[in-house]
Amino acid sequence: MEPPVGQGDRSERFGEAGLREVLALEQQAKAMLRDAQAEASRIVAEARGRAEVLVASMEGEAREEGEAARRESQLQIDEQVGLIRGEAERLAEAWERVAEAHFEEALAFVLDIVTMNGVG
Repeated sequence: MEPPVGQGDRSERFGEAGLREVLALEQQAKAMLRDAQAEASRIVAEARGRAEVLVASMEGEAREEGEAARRESQLQIDEQVGLIRGEAERLAEAWERVAEAHFEEALAFVLDIVTMNGVG
């Protein structure tokens, strides 16, 4: 049994309209997918950029902290060197005072030895 006249055309029109709607939805879905991929790429690029900035910042901070630690160590070394030099100078001055105090005595001893050796 055939559909009444005009009903077949109507069904075909509804079928074509449905097919057009499905195709339109597919195109919308593809467009949304492209947009989502573009947004994801943008987000990844932005995250990479932020990560690079963060790494550079952290490297800078690490360099600054390292330099500060080096300066602090150098100050401590300089302080210790100063203390050691000061102690060495005090010891040298003390030995010099002892030597000066006994210079006359030592000179007399040397002269005695020289003159005794020269006589004999």
